Amino acid sequence: MENITLLTEGGAEVAFAMADATTQALEGAGPFEENGAVDSLPAIASLYDQYLQLITVEGSGIESVEDLAGKRVSVGDINSGVELNARTVVDAYGMSYDDFTADYLSYAEAIDQMKNGQVQAAFVTSGLPNSAVTDLSTTEDVVVVPITGEGRETLLNDYDYFGEGEVPADVYDTAEAAETLTIPNLLLASPELSEDAVYDITKAIFDNIDQVHATHNAAKDITLENATDVTVTDIHPGAQRYYDEAGS
Repeated sequence: MENITLLTEGGAEVAFAMADATTQALEGAGPFEENGAVDSLPAIASLYDQYLQLITVEGSGIESVEDLAGKRVSVGDINSGVELNARTVVDAYGMSYDDFTADYLSYAEAIDQMKNGQVQAAFVTSGLPNSAVTDLSTTEDVVVVPITGEGRETLLNDYDYFGEGEVPADVYDTAEAAETLTIPNLLLASPELSEDAVYDITKAIFDNIDQVHATHNAAKDITLENATDVTVTDIHPGAQRYYDEAGS
């Protein structure tokens, strides 16, 4: 939400945002309801899928979303992409924050408190692996709680931006793989940014894609072939010009 607000208020010209927050901004829904819908949020590219991860540790007694009842749960910073995800997921399972104690923590804070036994679970939305969860796995037996059942079907049916995904067992050395959902991570541009500027940004990314891939495991999924796979908003004309020239 903050990134999108920066774009629309002139505080940023380029920003990362997930497809769900982008959808809510364009519809004037959720946290964007008070200020109304945003007119335009053009995308430079679809980057990679974020994986919705509900993290706990062995012995917590949490094996499903419903098991969060009565527990202390990190839901991410207020109005962050993670927190938007947490609210959506909890609602789909017929629950609310009233059913557990919600702590608004960053990833690092959440993991530290899980190590200390002060938090029993944490919502994490990121590419794989998430460094904070990897850190937790060095001292604890991590469990990725599966997103399954009727709640999963509700999320897939009601929200176009959710996709089916899986967190493999070898990502955090867990006992088994966990079914989950994915959300596209987008690179957005200010509508005020010129076509030439966005063309140059897009060209800089994809003409140097090997360097981009070297930055993080999830970045390897950023490809020219997938860049235009944007369903929730329009591609910026400057980015589209580059894609047309590249034949994608």
